[in-house]
Amino acid sequence: MNNKNQHDLGIGESSSLTFSRINKQGNEALLEAICVPVSNGGNIRKIFKIANDVTAARQAETKLSNVQRSLDKSMVMIRFFVTGVIEEVNENFSMRSAMMGYIL
Repeated sequence: MNNKNQHDLGIGESSSLTFSRINKQGNEALLEAICVPVSNGGNIRKIFKIANDVTAARQAETKLSNVQRSLDKSMVMIRFFVTGVIEEVNENFSMRSAMMGYIL
């Protein structure tokens, strides 16, 4: 927990954080948690922490990002608006266009 999380909880505000732990199988698990302070008479008595294992989701995001990077390197991509105006091109398209003398 960083200083901002501690500060937020200390003044009675909830805080969220992401951290890793070792699960029962001995593997690292990535958790996202929200911490909510519970006060009584203005004094914080407890802090409830609700955590969710986001390991699989983060791994899927990483794989998808890697696939996207691979596609960007191996394929040229150009996307147009229906009006025919170029909306987006990938870096590979830009490099190949420049080699042929086109400037985007």
